[in-house]
Amino acid sequence: MSASHPLSRWTRLLYKAICIIALLTGLNQHVAQSQTDTEFWFVAPDISSSVGDEPIALRFTAFDEPATVTISMPAQAGFTPFTVNIPANTQLTVRSDDPAYSALFNTAKVENKPINTINNKGLLITATSPITTYYEALNPGNPEAFILKGDNALGTRFIVPSQDEFNNDDTVGNPKPYEQVNIVATEDNTTVTITVPANKSLAGHAAGSTITLTLNKGETYSVQSTSQDDAINLAGIEINADKDIAVTISDDSIKQSGGAAKVQPRDLIGDQLIPVTTLGTEYIAIRTGTSPPDFDRIFIVTTEDDTEFEIFGQYKGLLGTNQQFSFPVTNQTGDIYIKTNKPIYVYQISGLQQQNRNDFGSAILPHIACTGSRTISFTRNFSSTFNLQLMVKGKDRDNFTL
Repeated sequence: MSASHPLSRWTRLLYKAICIIALLTGLNQHVAQSQTDTEFWFVAPDISSSVGDEPIALRFTAFDEPATVTISMPAQAGFTPFTVNIPANTQLTVRSDDPAYSALFNTAKVENKPINTINNKGLLITATSPITTYYEALNPGNPEAFILKGDNALGTRFIVPSQDEFNNDDTVGNPKPYEQVNIVATEDNTTVTITVPANKSLAGHAAGSTITLTLNKGETYSVQSTSQDDAINLAGIEINADKDIAVTISDDSIKQSGGAAKVQPRDLIGDQLIPVTTLGTEYIAIRTGTSPPDFDRIFIVTTEDDTEFEIFGQYKGLLGTNQQFSFPVTNQTGDIYIKTNKPIYVYQISGLQQQNRNDFGSAILPHIACTGSRTISFTRNFSSTFNLQLMVKGKDRDNFTL
């Protein structure tokens, strides 16, 4: 268990709800759309153990008030709920390699596997006062942070964004890394329908098929790509439910190949998805990468037919429902302004280049009118390059502290 304090009071920013991105080479942690709340649902992806899936961690931050946090798995009879106490203005970490928690919290208990099976791996985190929290894969060779978004993560309609630039590492032995989508129900008797587009397929499910299942509170389900090829991705898959669910997207051990400047260690990316009802029509993507121009990209996914979009007020396109479009974020483009006539997802892949290698990070971007926390915390875990990008209205530049 570890703690760090004190924390500062920040004014509300307009990006990434408090609208901030922190990219770490090696960790690629993105503190994005962090949501202060007292209840969080999450389902952890199954990370390939042949790459390295331990340790994992949950990080909790309390603000003005101390918080007692309870970690439970309502559908898993063998999981013993446990509590941690967090003083005001403090961050506390529960790690699977900490002897105090290793028997209670580990990958065997929380990673959602096998695919195409109703599992019992849903995590429910409750707190006696508002906190922020994120789930972290901490293996140095394949790290990522998944920001838990509280109530903002819950909904009944989701469309999956993805990326078609980087393959999963095909040099890794069994189990091989793939792209996945993981679903957790928050109530009993939740009917979930997964609609596969005609031009997509899932492992065990044909293109154009529909999967219908019933999940009870805390039960989970996982679907997976059929290939490690970036062209075979899960973009456009639609998930509908009659009660609130939460969804996690992940792409395990992706890598960039090519010339010496693109030597790419494998790296996990992903995020907790937000429902269609939380989306907007105006976004800004920050140029964060220090790599070749084809490394930092945004991926737009539509939610309605006849979606018109423009980039910089110049590039215009028209897309149908559940279609995806990608655009590079380069030194030449700088930060990108995106405007549409209907709600869209914007998914950004970015990272840092250091010593002829690229380390990835990804985030579901919130729209620029997002509401968010006034205070946020993050932790630096490795000694590699650490960059923090902020976006704020000009009038507010001097109105926050770090």
